[in-house]
Amino acid sequence: MERLKFFLYSCANWGFGYFNAYDVGSRYNLDFWVHLGDYFYEYGVENYPSPSQAVRYEPAPLGLQPAHEILSLSDYRRRHALYRMDRGLQALSASAPLIALWDDHEFVNNVYEDGAENHDPEDGPFPQRKMNAARAWHEWMPIRDTPSNFYAINRTLQFGDLATMFVLEDRVTARTNSGQNEPEGNPNDIPDVDSVVAGIVGNIPPSEWDKNVTDQLLELKNTLDTRRTGGNETMLGAAQEAVLARDTDAASRPGPNQTVWQQYLGGLVMLDRGSPDLEGAVAAVRSQGDSVTADLWQEALDNLTTGTPGATYTSYSPTPYNLGNLTKSFPVSSSAQKTARANVALGRYKLQYYMDSWMGYIADRNRFLAAIANATNPVVYGGDTHNYWGGYIYSVDPQGYFGLNKTTPINGPPAALEFDVGSVTSTGSEGSAVVPLEMINEAFKASSPGLLIADVRYKGGMYVELTQTNQHVEYIYVDTIATENYEAFCGMAYDAPARSDPSTELVIKSGACGPVPEARPYQQALALSEEARIVSGNSTSTPAPEGSFPLDSARSRGGMSRVGMSTSIAWSLCPVRPSVAFGDSPAKQYRQSPFRVEPLPRKHAGCTCEAAKGFAPTGNRGGKKNKRKLDANWIEVGNLAEFPKDRPTKAVVLKDKSVVMLYDIDGEVYCSDANSTAFQYPLTHAKIVKGEAGPAVEVPLDGTIYDLETGKVLEWCPKNNLVRKLLGAIKSNQQPKKLKVYPAQVDDDGNISVKFFTPNT
Repeated sequence: MERLKFFLYSCANWGFGYFNAYDVGSRYNLDFWVHLGDYFYEYGVENYPSPSQAVRYEPAPLGLQPAHEILSLSDYRRRHALYRMDRGLQALSASAPLIALWDDHEFVNNVYEDGAENHDPEDGPFPQRKMNAARAWHEWMPIRDTPSNFYAINRTLQFGDLATMFVLEDRVTARTNSGQNEPEGNPNDIPDVDSVVAGIVGNIPPSEWDKNVTDQLLELKNTLDTRRTGGNETMLGAAQEAVLARDTDAASRPGPNQTVWQQYLGGLVMLDRGSPDLEGAVAAVRSQGDSVTADLWQEALDNLTTGTPGATYTSYSPTPYNLGNLTKSFPVSSSAQKTARANVALGRYKLQYYMDSWMGYIADRNRFLAAIANATNPVVYGGDTHNYWGGYIYSVDPQGYFGLNKTTPINGPPAALEFDVGSVTSTGSEGSAVVPLEMINEAFKASSPGLLIADVRYKGGMYVELTQTNQHVEYIYVDTIATENYEAFCGMAYDAPARSDPSTELVIKSGACGPVPEARPYQQALALSEEARIVSGNSTSTPAPEGSFPLDSARSRGGMSRVGMSTSIAWSLCPVRPSVAFGDSPAKQYRQSPFRVEPLPRKHAGCTCEAAKGFAPTGNRGGKKNKRKLDANWIEVGNLAEFPKDRPTKAVVLKDKSVVMLYDIDGEVYCSDANSTAFQYPLTHAKIVKGEAGPAVEVPLDGTIYDLETGKVLEWCPKNNLVRKLLGAIKSNQQPKKLKVYPAQVDDDGNISVKFFTPNT
């Protein structure tokens, strides 16, 4: 095999924004794509993100499905179904097959073999929740089952003589408890490092730490390092390590299984990534001769930590929920000062604050490196942290972590290369940044031996192109996750030449970005999805043999079906099995018959909602009470009494799952699509204003105003505040797009009917 092209992704959170990164991947001619885990998140509508942080948020029953933290099998199935309604994910799923593995949030935060940080006794038996999550995952993701061990998704994939991929399972089959954030008194508990350090240094300026708190911090460091270097802690387990050693040896020596590249897919970052050393970042840029930047960064640190009266800090977080505060200055509060001092101390004293990662399992990481020691060209791909990294993995003497060594002792040359993808939407180190993002990048490099690449700013994916002689990696970013109107670009590129002699050193070199393929409108992606309807009776999807699935042999399977285009469309877009039951299964999300699978129109409360399929806009008159008989084109959608008392708008979910918005204005009812046309923003809390000849509606986000009679745009993305200036700039070259509106009528009983027109009327 001469060439292999694929994308890698990690960490997609529905609430934090749109999955534009997936849409970018659909533009490439990929052999496949890889999801490294955290395909979805288990939290309810109030947590990560909070309603004030969410880009996609609507109160129940709209929005996140289900609205509560997921526990039951039905819950996990519904969350999978919701994510498949994202148009970017649909476009990518229709374009290439998927290699999937899980991380923790497919189950619950910080999960391990027999428990999890985010599972409490009132949540019910953990084994049942673990089984519910895994069953739903197997139903929705394209993977062959392993009857002997339902949770053992680790597997080895060979691509000719070019590459061998090792899919790791590092969560629920053998992982011991890291002890991170366990309930107080739990024998596995380790300190909540951030809080403990803030308690020690929060009221003391950094200049006075040496004489006041060094002994306390060293004692804490000894506790942490003893735990994370312990030989009994494991992620993979002995059985998986043995398989890795066997298959790596086979891929690295002459024979039918020999390949040029040995690639290890795991959910987590494996290379040393210590707590960011902010003081080290200042020293690094000063040593490079950039005294101007060094002085600015030092001033930012001093403002946050010294306690100078009247000191201020600047917000550098580029997250959608912080756009209004970006680059604004704020007084340094007592809590901000304590947090900043704790962050400086974490870096200065090399305190590892995040144990639910390979940095919490040092001995097991060395065992992994020993298992792959014979690999010719070993490369690890990771995710999980929501930011981009890359560099060299070294075998490390565990005792080298103890004390205040500024450089972690390493054993020999690099044992493997590593490239880590940022998140699709989930917030990372940039989420609460109060120093420049470039400083955070340098701070991680200053604390992390082997870390060459660090970027905490952007969301996106990672493109890899393999040949017999080179691995080319591009870090592909999107400029926004706040709307589906985005730009994509290559931020960084690197090359890793293949070596034929394992005794030579592994090398990462700077590379050149290739062009990002032209965008394909979401509307075209929708049309592609419609093409994927399976109308042939020759489905290759077959029922599971009796007993092959330990939980439910009659489940829905991710089968491949023959279509007049890439079979991966049906394979990765929707689970399909002729005899699938309805109810709470994934089939609830699709119209199914034994030989037909039709994805429902891409509309869902909380995302882009278009008019119901087959409907077309027409002139709209405010609906007044009447007794006349309505024809069959009129659909009853609700009653005036159902409107909320605090606003004149009401969202209505139609039978085909599309959503429209009703407006009660002094007894007259108007109807439109549920979302704006500029940024697809929900009109639930839109403001009613005076239009040219009647009522109009103003979008809260971008200020666009539509006439409710005609849908005409009266004002398009006005730049009348800071956020709207940014949004208006994005839309400055786009022609205003009308809002679709529909006639409405109200009878004497307050029943509201809306007339939707078919294309032929």
